[in-house]
Amino acid sequence: MPRRIFSANFSTVRHSLPRLLSLWIQLFLVAFGALSTSGQGNQKACRKPPEIATQPKTPQEYREKWKKVHVQGRVAITIDENGQVSEAKLLEASPKEAADALLATAKTAKFKPRPGCGVFKTEINFTVNE
Repeated sequence: MPRRIFSANFSTVRHSLPRLLSLWIQLFLVAFGALSTSGQGNQKACRKPPEIATQPKTPQEYREKWKKVHVQGRVAITIDENGQVSEAKLLEASPKEAADALLATAKTAKFKPRPGCGVFKTEINFTVNE
């Protein structure tokens, strides 16, 4: 059986391989750089505390119940990406019996949405009926 010999021009392959590899690396870096740049703008916005959109308001039932008593307290809240208060935990209340009023008031606060920022935790001081 006759043996066939194919001639190949390996110099062309040798020279184009680094060029292709370089092109793929450049494309990867451009894509990765674009992703990290868009994240940087969002990171700067996420460092700022959320802006309040709607002031908290004590529900009517608690305003009536505590209208003759000075109620104040401190509440820890968690604000989700949509600007809603997702959690509220009482830290201080005066009088202690007004805890429900303070928590209900804290949950009525609305903040401007911060998509991609995750949750934000803070504390708020409240005074009911003022």
